[in-house]
Amino acid sequence: RQELLALGLCNVVGAFFRCMPVTGGFSRSAVNYQAGAKSTLASMVTAVSVLMVVLFLTPLFESLPKAVLGSIIVVAVSTLVNFEEMKHLYKTDKRDLFLLLVAFGCTLFVGLLEGILIAAGMSMVLVLQKAVVPHGAVLGQIRDDPPVFRNIDRFPDAKMLDGVLIYRLDAPLFFANADLWRDRMHQLVQEYEKTAVVVLHGGAVAHMDSTGAHAVESFIKECHRHKRLAYFAEFNGPCRDMLERMEISKPKGDESEGPFFLTLHDAVEKAKQVAESRSVILNDPSSRDHLEEGHAVTAADEC
Repeated sequence: RQELLALGLCNVVGAFFRCMPVTGGFSRSAVNYQAGAKSTLASMVTAVSVLMVVLFLTPLFESLPKAVLGSIIVVAVSTLVNFEEMKHLYKTDKRDLFLLLVAFGCTLFVGLLEGILIAAGMSMVLVLQKAVVPHGAVLGQIRDDPPVFRNIDRFPDAKMLDGVLIYRLDAPLFFANADLWRDRMHQLVQEYEKTAVVVLHGGAVAHMDSTGAHAVESFIKECHRHKRLAYFAEFNGPCRDMLERMEISKPKGDESEGPFFLTLHDAVEKAKQVAESRSVILNDPSSRDHLEEGHAVTAADEC
């Protein structure tokens, strides 16, 4: 790394004085390291040694086959190939292993510069793919005291609460993934028909832009259309400021009444109360008539 920084700095400074660009071979650095060099003084010793060989020992190396010289470079560079790291990546992250193999193959069969550019491009594609398709999970309760909520797909013992749907988004909500997240939430709202309150756990949402805020607005309207409430738990300050600036959803009165909650536990407790009251209203014919006439609290009133 220090060598690359030094070469880069030399070229940057030299560009202002019309100097020739400088570079160096990694094979030479590998040979230097393999020989046990500990400081830059080794480069001076190497330069003096090469000068002495060129001036006085050239006849001894004149008839040496190029294959021998090439083998020296191959042996030196072979120390840069770490097969143990490949095995580690195969077990831990196959995406990084794929990038490694692409960079190695393109560099070997196409060219050094082309291999670096192709690997960098593939890395950007994978980063964008991960941002566009963010991880999210429907949460269920696995412990009562203290209450703990986890992904129902990873924890079979997790139990979903009656009338309450808890969804956690594990990525920033911005233009690249807002549409996909909105479609996913609409699908969940239709899938869980008996849900009275949808709690959005935003503890992992580090950023939200205007497109993401519009996606939240669309989701709230979807909840209104299905006579449901939408609560927001553990969203950070900038995300809440964005929602308030967009005039999408503003907290009314005490925060304990929602729709913003400081903790997931507070949001779930309030959602459970609403779900229970909604269940009582739906089971009571007279209350159901009032609900249909609009005298009961609807999602639009809360959100």
